[in-house]
Amino acid sequence: MRHKTYLRVINALKAGVSSKRGIQDHSGLSWGSCSPVINNLLSQEVIVNLKVDYGKKVGKGRRTRHFGFNRKNHLLMGMAIDADHINTCIASLGNERLGSHLTKFSESLSSENVFQKVTKAFKQTAEKLSVDPENIHCISFSIPGAVDVDRNIWQYCERVPAIKDVKF
Repeated sequence: MRHKTYLRVINALKAGVSSKRGIQDHSGLSWGSCSPVINNLLSQEVIVNLKVDYGKKVGKGRRTRHFGFNRKNHLLMGMAIDADHINTCIASLGNERLGSHLTKFSESLSSENVFQKVTKAFKQTAEKLSVDPENIHCISFSIPGAVDVDRNIWQYCERVPAIKDVKF
């Protein structure tokens, strides 16, 4: 299946559309393209069944099932790194914020301890929010200063003079 098809289904879910028919209408995909993607996302537990409409049904057919992003699996973490703390946030793939945590340090960040501090913030946030670290699939960093993205090096930070040429 094509990545664009998955992206269209995921964007429909992010827009708040939750039924297969609604996702199909919102994404402009055919039923034959939309349904297998939703079933695959369900089997991979990227999305979950939220509810089934049991109201009065007119005519024959299946009941409408509604889907949403899994709040326990396939999570994203963002870290805003500062001189004496790291502010961390965890969200679902649907950008639903599940919680945040501020990890403060008694000593400033330096090139020697930055990975230790990032690891500490990661573990504390996962524990505080009762999230299995294995379910966090992506971490993004907000880093002050200059970064060489081609070589993956944090070159310097005006607010943290002890940061110099940290390789990620």
